[in-house]
Amino acid sequence: MTLNDLIDSIYTDVNKSTSSTSINKLEIRRVLASLGDVTTHELGVELGEVPLPGIGKLKSAVSAARTGRNPKTGETIAIPAKNVVKFVAAKSLKDAIA
Repeated sequence: MTLNDLIDSIYTDVNKSTSSTSINKLEIRRVLASLGDVTTHELGVELGEVPLPGIGKLKSAVSAARTGRNPKTGETIAIPAKNVVKFVAAKSLKDAIA
């Protein structure tokens, strides 16, 4: 699915369920861009979590420092701690794809 396909799907779904007001595709594009900005800020700066209703949650976490091995040379290397993003799927999503 491309971004345009996603926008078209949202546009169709929102406008079929709403009789009095409608939302246009440009507004949907702006909302999705804003979602990206808010998510980046919340996970990157605040180390928080972002709920995605009906889909799941994006959570930021710290991956602990550890030792690894270079597969080519076998040399042991130190892998530093870093911030990572984890996705936790909602039960409804898990049930839908099971």
